[in-house]
Order: sequence, then C-alpha cells, then structure tokens
Amino acid sequence: MTEESANLQQTSAAPDGIDLIKAEITDYNDVKILDGYIWSSNEFFIEVRLPNESGVIQKLPLDSKVKVLVKSPFTSEICYFVTVAGVTDHTARMKIRHKILPDNKREYYRAATNITAALEYQLIGDEKRRLPHPIRITVKNISCGGMMFVASQDLGEGEAYQTTLKLQQEPLTIKFKVLRKTVANEQVYFFGAFFMENTPHKQDIICAYVNKMQMEELLKIDKL
Repeated sequence: MTEESANLQQTSAAPDGIDLIKAEITDYNDVKILDGYIWSSNEFFIEVRLPNESGVIQKLPLDSKVKVLVKSPFTSEICYFVTVAGVTDHTARMKIRHKILPDNKREYYRAATNITAALEYQLIGDEKRRLPHPIRITVKNISCGGMMFVASQDLGEGEAYQTTLKLQQEPLTIKFKVLRKTVANEQVYFFGAFFMENTPHKQDIICAYVNKMQMEELLKIDKL
C-alpha cells in the first residue's frame, strides 16, 4: 500500500462527517458531479460515501470514467482517474486506473521523450484557427497532466493550441495551454503546458505511454 493510500484509509466513521476526508467527483472536463467523502480505500479501489439524495445512481452509471479529487489534510491533493464499479446504498465503489498530484506537478512522473510534432491550430475560446505556418516543436518530457516542449518560435503564456503526438501506433490529437516559458536564446524557447479537454480514452493512452516509459527507465536502473 502506498503512503497516500495509507493516509486515506478509513474505518467506519461517524456519518456526521467529522474528521472525514472530502472527495469531489467530476467528469473529465472538471464539471462537478457530486461531493462526498472517502469511506475506504486501498491500492486498487476507493469507496466514496455519497450524499443522501435522489438520482445518485443515475449520476454515476456503471463503467463510467470520472475523476475523484481527494482533499486530504495529511497529504497533497490527489486526483484519481477511476472507473465506476458500482453504486449501492449511497456508496460508490471505484476502480483506480491512475492518479496525479495536481497541486505539485513535479511530484508525478515525467517521461523523457524526443517526440517531434507541429502546431497547426491555435484555440481562441471555442474557435479553432489554422496557423499561417505550422510551428515545429519537440516534446522533451510528458506526464499524465502535461508536457514540456521546445520550439524556435515564441508562444504566449496562456495561449492554447492543438497538435498531434504519436505516442503509440496511432496519432493522438491533443489540446493544451501554455503555462510558462523560458527563453534560452533568440531561437530556442522552452514551454511548460497542461493538457485540456482530454477524453477518458485519450487520458488512458497518455498515461499508458508514461507508465510504459517509467517501467523501461526502472528496468534500466535495475541493470546498473
């Protein structure tokens, strides 16, 4: 059991919510579905106690993929990507697929890469504008939540773009927003970005790639 899971472990706590760990259930666009609190957890599943209101089961269909943001007083906030395994008696049982620590982005694993791609569209509100010329980029590392890339053209912090990355066999179209930039010189810029509007399928592909790269790195270390 991980340290985070141990910290989340709960016994049968009083239903008045005293000393319970809060959980916020959202969809993949961070739209809130329900509030609750952690009832129990281990390395593979978490159970969230839900509010005593009608329509709870309809809000969490079986096999739907959602996010659970756990606001623990003991650790950093943890965002679980889960699949709903069942909802009974106002308790949702969810299978953990992967997790990230959103309030400290350097705490979750970043896979070193050297992926070349091109920015073809800038996203302005709901509008997608084709750039006059594609901007070539090289992705130097990637995580479940974002990436760091280098380009020879300056981009503004807060700007959003669309690109296509080849992580597995099939190209993956992603949207991202530039968080920060570092100017190395007049022809080299480094950018940190986070992914936007990822579907559960796209999120799974990205995290599967990151996990694969992490395992390969660990195997290399073991051989040293």
